Amino acid sequence: GDWVKVVLNTASCSDSSSLLDQHLGPSDSDSTTEAYAAIVIRDEGTYRVCYKPGTQSDYVAVPGTFIISAIPGILSYNPAHGATEVTRKYISLQFNTGIRIKAGGKVWLNTSRQHHDTITLPNSQVTVRSSKILRIYPTGGLTTYEDSYEVIISPDAITGLTGLTWDGIPSGAYVFTM
Repeated sequence: GDWVKVVLNTASCSDSSSLLDQHLGPSDSDSTTEAYAAIVIRDEGTYRVCYKPGTQSDYVAVPGTFIISAIPGILSYNPAHGATEVTRKYISLQFNTGIRIKAGGKVWLNTSRQHHDTITLPNSQVTVRSSKILRIYPTGGLTTYEDSYEVIISPDAITGLTGLTWDGIPSGAYVFTM
């Protein structure tokens, strides 16, 4: 039967470190006009497909490549949502993938004492560190004068490195207390 494998775009089809080496289904009939293989790719990157007809001994590259990219999502909040007695000076959000700040997006910091800080991006108060960490430095820092903070980020503020969008943080989803 015919075989398919997926390799990183930088690898050759003869590379033994393929992600998948799969016999194509559903059958080996000569009259079959289509076939399938279940592929699970866990890492971001640019990939290509290599194909080996049942009568051949070597794989050949199928023209073109495809990109696997994660949709940005937050892995951790610091301070944590619902945290109390926070003593840090900035907010740090760790993402699952590399991110970029998008011009025109907004970050709102609202406090229980009715102070509102609106940051329009790009702005030095919002930075990306190590490609996956978003840091927000409120005007004057996080102060004990305020009882609690609510962080809102517009859906157009952050994208993944490949341009995939992020949903942002809606009102009420991220709150902590000093």
